[in-house]
Amino acid sequence: MTAGQELLPPVAEDLTRTTHIVLVRHGLPMTGVSANPPLSPQGRQQAAQAGEWLRWESPVALISSPYLRAWETARGIGEATGLPVDVDDDLREWSEPVTHYITPELLAGTDRGRAFAEWRFADFIPAHDREDLTRRMTAVVARAAQRWPGRTVILVSHGGAINNLLAHVLGIDLAFFFNPGYTSLCRLQVMPSGRMVPTSVNETAHLVADRTTAAPIVLDEGTA
Repeated sequence: MTAGQELLPPVAEDLTRTTHIVLVRHGLPMTGVSANPPLSPQGRQQAAQAGEWLRWESPVALISSPYLRAWETARGIGEATGLPVDVDDDLREWSEPVTHYITPELLAGTDRGRAFAEWRFADFIPAHDREDLTRRMTAVVARAAQRWPGRTVILVSHGGAINNLLAHVLGIDLAFFFNPGYTSLCRLQVMPSGRMVPTSVNETAHLVADRTTAAPIVLDEGTA
C-alpha cells in the first residue's frame, strides 16, 4: 500500500437482488430418428415431474434452448408453472449444426460408450468449441440475472452445456465432469455484482418424490 492509500472495507452484496438460476437438462429424447429429436414418452413424464417440483419455487421466467428435446421439456415445465416458454439460441449445446443425435445409453459396447461408462468423458465428447459455449452460457445467465434480480429463472439446456458452464464457474479444467440425469436440476445464485455461486449439481429428487411445500429462500446476511 502506497502513501495516501487506505484499505477500504468490503462492500456487502445486496442479497435481496440475488437471482436464483435453475439449469435443467432436457428429458429423455427419442433416438436415432433425427438430428433434432423430440422427447420420448418417458421424457415427457420427466418434464412434467420437473414442472410439478419447480412450480413451488415461484419462477418468473422459463427460457429454453432451440433444440426440440429442450423446448418440449420446457413446455412440460411451463404447463405446471403457468409460464410461457421463451427461446434463447445461446442455450444450444453445439456451435455448429448437428447432423445426428444418439443417447449415450445406446452407445454401450462402442469405444465412445465404454468411455462414457468409465467416466472418461474427454474421450466420449466430440470436439467442440468450449470457449464459445462458455461465452454463450454465461451470457444467458447474466442476462437473466439483470432482467429478474432477486427472482427465480429456469433455463432448459443440455448436459454438455450445463457441465461446461459449471466447470467454468468452479474453475474445473474439464468440459464434462459429471453425468447429468435427464431433467436433472443444477442451481446457481447470481449476485448483483455478477458473481455466480453454484449451490447444487444434478438434483433428481423430483423423479422419485412429490413436493407439497414452497421452498424458503434463506439469505445469509453476513455474506459479502
